[in-house]
Amino acid sequence: MKASITIIGFGRLGKLLHDMLYKAGYDQISVIRKNDEILFLNDYIIIAVPDDNIPTVIEDISQSGLRLKSKIIAHTSGVVGLDVFSTFNQKKVTVGCFHPLMAITETSKSFDGITFDVCGDVKFVRTIKPIIDDLDGKTLVVDDFQKATLHLAAVISSNYLVTLMGMVEELFENSEIDQQQIKKAMIPLMQSALRNLENQSP
Repeated sequence: MKASITIIGFGRLGKLLHDMLYKAGYDQISVIRKNDEILFLNDYIIIAVPDDNIPTVIEDISQSGLRLKSKIIAHTSGVVGLDVFSTFNQKKVTVGCFHPLMAITETSKSFDGITFDVCGDVKFVRTIKPIIDDLDGKTLVVDDFQKATLHLAAVISSNYLVTLMGMVEELFENSEIDQQQIKKAMIPLMQSALRNLENQSP
């Protein structure tokens, strides 16, 4: 029997989580969209809203009047730590965060092979890992300090890669060579360099 899940937030991440969880056999999923009143919560509550809105959502859950005992509550931010859950009596609820290390777009189709950084106590890690496994993801357990460092590393490794391609395109701004041709030539080169890094250190 798969866990029942409530997803709060239905942006790119919330929708992808919904679709992939349903595909993995989770057929008890409810969704709370922006401005929806919180009238019901399943056993697992996943908060997939922008970082700035997480405290408000947690406050709404706390003030909902719903029974929270034994609930598992997680947010999906790569930046926000565990202190945001201070409003809850953590003897009654289990809290934590799990964040997929991927750039999610409208065309994202799965979490296959994606690492989720997981932050929380032993119980949270034990309960969230099977869900990550069902999403075909990988689990990396971190503490609050490590989470902040990991986020910085993710920004560098992802965003700077985009910056490098932007610099390459700038080199050819005044060239007769088509920009799309340059991109098609450089991306396989970049991909081969990344593949080499799988087996070699920088």
